[in-house]
Amino acid sequence: MPMKPLRWHNFFTMNAWFFGLGFMWNSLHRFILPAILPLLVGVSLQASALSALTTVGLLIAIVAQPIAGAISDRSLSRFGRRRPMMAVWTLVCAALLGALAFALGIAPTYAILFALYCLLQGASNMAHGPAQGLIPDLVPEKQHGAAGGIKGFIDNFTLIMAGLVTGTLLLGRSPDLLDSARVALWIIAAVLVIFLVVNLVTTRETPLARADLPREALRVSVWNSLSIVGNIRETWRDQRAFAWLLIVRLIFLGGIQIVSNYAQFYFKDVVLAGAADAAQRAPQLMGELLIIVAVALVLVSAPAGILSDRFGRRAVSAVGAAFAVGAAALLLFIRNRALFALGDFVLTDLMLAGLLLGVGAGIFFAVNWAWATDLVSHDQAARYLGISNLATAGAGILAALGGPLIDWGNAQAPGLGYTFAFATGTAWLLLTLLLLPRVPERRDVAMK
Repeated sequence: MPMKPLRWHNFFTMNAWFFGLGFMWNSLHRFILPAILPLLVGVSLQASALSALTTVGLLIAIVAQPIAGAISDRSLSRFGRRRPMMAVWTLVCAALLGALAFALGIAPTYAILFALYCLLQGASNMAHGPAQGLIPDLVPEKQHGAAGGIKGFIDNFTLIMAGLVTGTLLLGRSPDLLDSARVALWIIAAVLVIFLVVNLVTTRETPLARADLPREALRVSVWNSLSIVGNIRETWRDQRAFAWLLIVRLIFLGGIQIVSNYAQFYFKDVVLAGAADAAQRAPQLMGELLIIVAVALVLVSAPAGILSDRFGRRAVSAVGAAFAVGAAALLLFIRNRALFALGDFVLTDLMLAGLLLGVGAGIFFAVNWAWATDLVSHDQAARYLGISNLATAGAGILAALGGPLIDWGNAQAPGLGYTFAFATGTAWLLLTLLLLPRVPERRDVAMK
């Protein structure tokens, strides 16, 4: 039976859960971890310690997300396939955030942080896998661009809130970074639960009928999901167009993350070098950058999804990638210097880089999600969109190589490691532009 067209408010409510998820991970990765890791492991190992955390966490995500998606594809719950698993694992996430806040007050050690972070990654991705199935389950294909654009809008708006609340209001204004991190963790747990409730109350799923179960047995699907090599081989064999999209996503995300993951360290060690309060001002500067990035992301995400419905996913994605290349190249020279003033408004090089990065990433990510829902097999949508986390997590692992590179380079000459990392990110983003023509516009075209 054809799906009924949805209204705009439906796109916001069905994606509400992603606000809590994005607020959690943006707060942790962009602000909390870079603020507290120098206190736990020292400045000389701060980037490597962050890389170790994110790499292991992403490996967990690669396994957990497609497994959870495959299980939800076959759920016969009367409440629907996706939301029951989302609810259970989101509550586990909230409990783990509380445990981490407690541990930072009692025994702030890297080992405890590492263990709880890994558990949080597992629980988060067990909820994330099913959540990704909501759009292909509930949204007509002709509205995928609009729904993907709204999801991108929500994902990006979390950058603003993380920058304001976690970066500026909490970490940026407190002399005690550990205490501020604990408060932030409790706030994150509350936000996660609140937006889960919004999703559960406003979104309705039609229970899956036994006749519509995927042909592949759950045992086989879970086993395949556990095999990273098998997932890659199967996706390349059966979903070639989707596989090329994942490759492009991998390289683009890798370029963005190797630039952004270590920016707070860069501000502390280079831009604010010599300042007595550099450790406190760096999160605030990072917050200002991310707010600029996020405003641009929010403004372009929904229009980009809609424009891609009309002009094609590839052309709009190329525009986004071009903006991102310019932003990454500019970050090599950022010193937070004024470029020009117009009355009381002063445009700095940091603001310009943030604006370019936000426009580029916002366009690319909004269109990329819509493109994925176009190309994936709909009978196992959550599983294959979970497999897309191979690209997301793989990009994080690629970007994690920047940690040891930065620590090694900085040991040779102050700031040299950041130059190496940012130049690498710029090159990867440029490569994205060259590979976009390999991705077909639609699944039916790719299968001819």
